[in-house]
Amino acid sequence: MKDDSQKIYIFTINHDTLLEQLFAQYGIEVIDGFGQPINNVRYWSLDLFDYEAQKAHLYKLHGSINWFSFRSDAKDSDNEVIGLPLGSDIWHTKNPHGELQRPIDGRPLFLAGTFNKMLYYTSGIYAGIYCRYLENLRSVGMLIICGYGFGDKGINNSIIDWIYGEPGRKLYVIHPDSNRLQKSARGAISKHWANWTNSGLLTVVEKKVEEVSWSEIQYK
Repeated sequence: MKDDSQKIYIFTINHDTLLEQLFAQYGIEVIDGFGQPINNVRYWSLDLFDYEAQKAHLYKLHGSINWFSFRSDAKDSDNEVIGLPLGSDIWHTKNPHGELQRPIDGRPLFLAGTFNKMLYYTSGIYAGIYCRYLENLRSVGMLIICGYGFGDKGINNSIIDWIYGEPGRKLYVIHPDSNRLQKSARGAISKHWANWTNSGLLTVVEKKVEEVSWSEIQYK
Protein backbone atom coordinates (compact mmCIF):
# COMPACT_ATOMS: atom_id res chain seq x y z
CA MET A 1 0.00 0.00 0.00
CA LYS A 2 1.32 3.43 -0.93
CA ASP A 3 -0.14 5.54 1.87
CA ASP A 4 -2.46 5.41 4.84
CA SER A 5 -5.34 7.04 2.94
CA GLN A 6 -5.93 4.04 0.71
CA LYS A 7 -8.84 1.74 1.33
CA ILE A 8 -8.27 -1.69 2.81
CA TYR A 9 -10.14 -4.58 1.26
CA ILE A 10 -10.69 -7.54 3.55
CA PHE A 11 -11.89 -10.77 1.97
CA THR A 12 -12.70 -13.74 4.16
CA ILE A 13 -14.11 -17.19 3.58
CA ASN A 14 -15.04 -17.61 7.25
CA HIS A 15 -18.72 -17.88 8.09
CA ASP A 16 -18.36 -16.68 11.68
CA THR A 17 -18.56 -13.11 12.98
CA LEU A 18 -15.19 -12.90 14.72
CA LEU A 19 -13.94 -10.10 12.48
CA GLU A 20 -17.07 -8.05 13.01
CA GLN A 21 -16.77 -8.51 16.77
CA LEU A 22 -13.13 -7.44 16.69
CA PHE A 23 -13.88 -4.31 14.67
CA ALA A 24 -16.71 -3.39 17.03
CA GLN A 25 -14.46 -3.93 20.05
CA TYR A 26 -11.90 -1.45 18.75
CA GLY A 27 -14.38 1.00 17.26
CA ILE A 28 -13.26 0.38 13.67
CA GLU A 29 -15.83 1.43 11.10
CA VAL A 30 -16.28 -1.14 8.35
CA ILE A 31 -18.59 -1.29 5.36
CA ASP A 32 -19.91 -4.82 4.98
CA GLY A 33 -22.62 -4.37 2.35
CA PHE A 34 -25.47 -4.04 4.84
CA GLY A 35 -27.17 -0.70 5.43
CA GLN A 36 -28.48 1.05 8.51
CA PRO A 37 -31.06 -0.91 10.56
CA ILE A 38 -34.70 -0.73 9.52
CA ASN A 39 -36.99 -2.38 12.07
CA ASN A 40 -33.90 -3.95 13.63
CA VAL A 41 -32.73 -5.56 10.38
CA ARG A 42 -29.87 -4.42 8.13
CA TYR A 43 -30.45 -5.09 4.44
CA TRP A 44 -27.94 -6.03 1.78
CA SER A 45 -26.96 -3.74 -1.07
CA LEU A 46 -23.78 -4.25 -3.08
CA ASP A 47 -23.86 -0.57 -4.04
CA LEU A 48 -23.02 0.42 -0.46
CA PHE A 49 -19.39 -0.47 -1.15
CA ASP A 50 -19.35 2.37 -3.71
CA TYR A 51 -20.97 5.09 -1.64
CA GLU A 52 -20.00 4.56 1.98
CA ALA A 53 -16.94 6.40 3.26
CA GLN A 54 -15.45 3.77 5.54
CA LYS A 55 -11.82 2.97 4.81
CA ALA A 56 -12.13 -0.77 5.49
CA HIS A 57 -14.33 -2.91 3.25
CA LEU A 58 -15.29 -6.38 4.44
CA TYR A 59 -16.41 -8.98 1.91
CA LYS A 60 -17.50 -12.44 3.10
CA LEU A 61 -17.05 -14.62 0.03
CA HIS A 62 -18.80 -17.67 1.49
CA GLY A 63 -21.60 -15.84 3.29
CA SER A 64 -22.21 -15.68 7.02
CA ILE A 65 -24.04 -17.36 9.87
CA ASN A 66 -26.11 -14.20 10.40
CA TRP A 67 -27.23 -13.58 6.81
CA PHE A 68 -30.75 -14.68 5.87
CA SER A 69 -32.99 -14.52 2.85
CA PHE A 70 -36.39 -13.18 3.93
CA ARG A 71 -39.83 -13.27 2.37
CA SER A 72 -42.77 -11.22 3.61
CA ASP A 73 -45.89 -12.89 5.01
CA ALA A 74 -48.00 -10.37 3.10
CA LYS A 75 -50.54 -11.89 0.71
CA ASP A 76 -49.24 -12.62 -2.79
CA SER A 77 -45.75 -11.47 -1.85
CA ASP A 78 -42.90 -13.35 -3.48
CA ASN A 79 -40.26 -10.67 -3.03
CA GLU A 80 -37.07 -11.90 -1.34
CA VAL A 81 -34.56 -9.70 0.43
CA ILE A 82 -31.30 -10.48 2.17
CA GLY A 83 -31.03 -9.18 5.68
CA LEU A 84 -28.88 -9.27 8.77
CA PRO A 85 -31.18 -9.33 11.81
CA LEU A 86 -29.80 -7.63 14.91
CA GLY A 87 -31.99 -9.57 17.31
CA SER A 88 -31.99 -13.26 18.19
CA ASP A 89 -35.52 -13.98 16.94
CA ILE A 90 -35.11 -14.47 13.20
CA TRP A 91 -38.70 -15.71 12.79
CA HIS A 92 -40.55 -12.53 13.70
CA THR A 93 -38.70 -9.65 12.07
CA LYS A 94 -40.50 -6.98 10.07
CA ASN A 95 -39.59 -5.68 6.64
CA PRO A 96 -39.20 -1.93 5.88
CA HIS A 97 -42.98 -1.70 5.39
CA GLY A 98 -43.66 -3.11 8.85
CA GLU A 99 -44.88 -6.47 7.54
CA LEU A 100 -43.89 -9.71 9.21
CA GLN A 101 -41.24 -11.62 7.31
CA ARG A 102 -39.64 -15.01 7.80
CA PRO A 103 -36.28 -16.51 6.83
CA ILE A 104 -36.63 -18.84 3.85
CA ASP A 105 -35.90 -22.40 4.99
CA GLY A 106 -34.81 -20.97 8.34
CA ARG A 107 -31.18 -21.33 7.33
CA PRO A 108 -28.42 -18.72 7.11
CA LEU A 109 -26.77 -17.96 3.79
CA PHE A 110 -23.31 -19.48 3.63
CA LEU A 111 -21.44 -21.93 1.45
CA ALA A 112 -20.12 -25.25 2.66
CA GLY A 113 -18.58 -28.29 1.01
CA THR A 114 -15.44 -28.89 -1.00
CA PHE A 115 -15.80 -28.46 -4.76
CA ASN A 116 -19.39 -27.23 -4.98
CA LYS A 117 -18.58 -23.75 -3.66
CA MET A 118 -17.08 -22.70 -7.00
CA LEU A 119 -20.44 -23.28 -8.67
CA TYR A 120 -22.11 -20.77 -6.35
CA TYR A 121 -19.60 -18.01 -7.03
CA THR A 122 -21.69 -17.12 -10.08
CA SER A 123 -25.13 -17.08 -8.45
CA GLY A 124 -27.13 -15.06 -5.96
CA ILE A 125 -25.44 -12.80 -3.46
CA TYR A 126 -22.14 -14.63 -3.93
CA ALA A 127 -21.80 -13.56 -7.57
CA GLY A 128 -21.65 -9.87 -6.76
CA ILE A 129 -19.24 -10.40 -3.87
CA TYR A 130 -16.93 -12.58 -5.95
CA CYS A 131 -16.91 -10.03 -8.77
CA ARG A 132 -15.94 -7.32 -6.29
CA TYR A 133 -13.20 -9.60 -4.99
CA LEU A 134 -11.70 -10.01 -8.47
CA GLU A 135 -12.14 -6.33 -9.28
CA ASN A 136 -10.48 -5.09 -6.10
CA LEU A 137 -7.77 -7.74 -6.27
CA ARG A 138 -6.66 -6.39 -9.65
CA SER A 139 -6.39 -2.88 -8.22
CA VAL A 140 -3.91 -3.66 -5.42
CA GLY A 141 -0.19 -4.36 -5.47
CA MET A 142 -0.02 -6.09 -2.11
CA LEU A 143 -1.97 -9.09 -0.84
CA ILE A 144 -1.80 -10.29 2.77
CA ILE A 145 -3.07 -13.79 3.48
CA CYS A 146 -3.70 -15.04 6.99
CA GLY A 147 -5.65 -18.06 8.21
CA TYR A 148 -6.19 -19.46 4.72
CA GLY A 149 -4.92 -22.96 3.88
CA PHE A 150 -5.03 -22.58 0.08
CA GLY A 151 -7.73 -25.23 -0.22
CA ASP A 152 -10.28 -23.37 -2.36
CA LYS A 153 -9.64 -23.91 -6.07
CA GLY A 154 -11.43 -20.76 -7.16
CA ILE A 155 -9.54 -18.56 -4.72
CA ASN A 156 -6.23 -20.24 -5.54
CA ASN A 157 -6.66 -19.60 -9.26
CA SER A 158 -7.43 -15.95 -8.64
CA ILE A 159 -4.28 -15.57 -6.52
CA ILE A 160 -2.14 -17.11 -9.27
CA ASP A 161 -3.70 -14.87 -11.92
CA TRP A 162 -3.15 -11.84 -9.70
CA ILE A 163 0.49 -12.48 -8.85
CA TYR A 164 1.41 -12.87 -12.53
CA GLY A 165 -0.91 -10.12 -13.74
CA GLU A 166 1.46 -7.19 -13.26
CA PRO A 167 5.10 -6.85 -12.25
CA GLY A 168 5.92 -5.72 -8.73
CA ARG A 169 3.07 -7.39 -6.92
CA LYS A 170 3.85 -8.78 -3.47
CA LEU A 171 2.21 -11.64 -1.61
CA TYR A 172 2.63 -11.88 2.16
CA VAL A 173 1.54 -15.00 4.02
CA ILE A 174 1.28 -14.99 7.81
CA HIS A 175 1.59 -18.50 9.24
CA PRO A 176 3.64 -19.99 12.10
CA ASP A 177 4.69 -23.05 10.07
CA SER A 178 5.32 -22.34 6.38
CA ASN A 179 6.48 -25.91 5.61
CA ARG A 180 3.27 -27.39 6.90
CA LEU A 181 1.21 -24.81 5.03
CA GLN A 182 3.03 -25.46 1.76
CA LYS A 183 2.54 -29.21 2.08
CA SER A 184 -1.17 -28.92 2.85
CA ALA A 185 -1.89 -26.40 0.07
CA ARG A 186 -3.38 -27.62 -3.18
CA GLY A 187 -0.95 -28.34 -5.99
CA ALA A 188 -1.77 -25.20 -7.95
CA ILE A 189 -0.20 -23.17 -5.14
CA SER A 190 2.39 -25.53 -3.67
CA LYS A 191 4.14 -26.04 -7.01
CA HIS A 192 4.82 -22.29 -7.25
CA TRP A 193 5.82 -21.82 -3.62
CA ALA A 194 9.62 -22.18 -3.90
CA ASN A 195 9.86 -20.11 -7.08
CA TRP A 196 7.71 -17.31 -5.66
CA THR A 197 9.80 -17.24 -2.49
CA ASN A 198 13.12 -17.22 -4.31
CA SER A 199 12.03 -14.49 -6.71
CA GLY A 200 10.69 -12.24 -3.95
CA LEU A 201 7.06 -12.50 -4.99
CA LEU A 202 6.15 -14.35 -1.80
CA THR A 203 7.23 -13.48 1.73
CA VAL A 204 6.20 -15.74 4.59
CA VAL A 205 6.06 -14.23 8.06
CA GLU A 206 6.39 -17.25 10.34
CA LYS A 207 4.44 -15.95 13.29
CA LYS A 208 0.95 -16.00 14.68
CA VAL A 209 -1.04 -13.04 13.39
CA GLU A 210 -1.25 -11.44 16.84
CA GLU A 211 2.57 -11.36 16.95
CA VAL A 212 3.00 -9.55 13.62
CA SER A 213 3.66 -5.82 13.35
CA TRP A 214 2.66 -3.67 10.39
CA SER A 215 6.33 -2.89 9.67
CA GLU A 216 6.94 -6.57 8.85
CA ILE A 217 4.44 -6.59 6.00
CA GLN A 218 4.33 -2.97 4.89
CA TYR A 219 4.55 -2.64 1.13
CA LYS A 220 7.84 -1.17 0.00
